[in-house]
Amino acid sequence: MELVVSTTELAGVLRLMQSLTDRKNTLPVLGTLLLRADAKGLFLTGTDLETGGMVYCPALVKAPGSIAVPAQRLSEYVRLLPEGELLLRQQSNGWLSVASGRSRSRIATLDAAQYPELPKPLRDGFTFPSSLLVRLIEKALIASTESANPAGALLKIGNDTLTMVATDGHRLALATALFQRPDGEKTAEVLIPRKALTAFLRFAEACQEQPVRCAGPPHEISG
Repeated sequence: MELVVSTTELAGVLRLMQSLTDRKNTLPVLGTLLLRADAKGLFLTGTDLETGGMVYCPALVKAPGSIAVPAQRLSEYVRLLPEGELLLRQQSNGWLSVASGRSRSRIATLDAAQYPELPKPLRDGFTFPSSLLVRLIEKALIASTESANPAGALLKIGNDTLTMVATDGHRLALATALFQRPDGEKTAEVLIPRKALTAFLRFAEACQEQPVRCAGPPHEISG
């Protein structure tokens, strides 16, 4: 793998993705990000086996390939670099060469084959304006703490409303918004982990007004 990428764009993507990794896990690969380069550009994947995500980063790919790189180490290094171009080159001895201007460094990596495969998104699902879901999450998370309620919040998709409910055992938050459910789609409800909700807020801020698609195995509650 060999590619050239903007330090500014890569730093922004790493800020989003680093929170999806887990350095404290006994599996070292969960503290890494999977970097995959092909003709389309650079794709970064992160997961802690409970929450996962993938982000595209524009890059000039000279040689395709995949490699698992420690997320914190790469993020800290790129954050210190001035604006410019960054050359990433995968070496045969298990190292990633990183060069920008006069700066040169190497980072020890893991084999990409060790990286967990994320489940593929389902075709069925619902599409919402990102601003709508952000508003519900921000209101619901007031009554949700990681220690008391790792489940996060319940999202209920009704006939003409979206409802999100969260509680920490002392407080209860309920947020509702109008939503026109597509014809033929069934109402459903699903529990979303708090970490996934907070990660979505960061991604939504970076993606601005892009629509968001919710797909998965929600529990059907009516026909």
